[in-house]
Amino acid sequence: MTAFGAEQARTLTPLEMAQNAAAAVARYAELQATDPVQSHVLHAGESGRNAAQVAGSMALVSIAEDLHWLVAIMTGRVEAEGGP
Repeated sequence: MTAFGAEQARTLTPLEMAQNAAAAVARYAELQATDPVQSHVLHAGESGRNAAQVAGSMALVSIAEDLHWLVAIMTGRVEAEGGP
């Protein structure tokens, strides 16, 4: 997956994808609060729930990547520079 609007295409990290999905949850919640009819038409509740599930999954992937990187450092397989 690449970032939209970027001058050069780049791959989004799982953490960035989780943050984007969490922001979508907030947008759907605001839509439900400000325009219940439009929210119903756009199925904002279902879309918000789906975005929350994606955010949780991508956050879990990000945590797993970080733990994998930390274990690699602790076992001496990689240098601490750079990160996952």
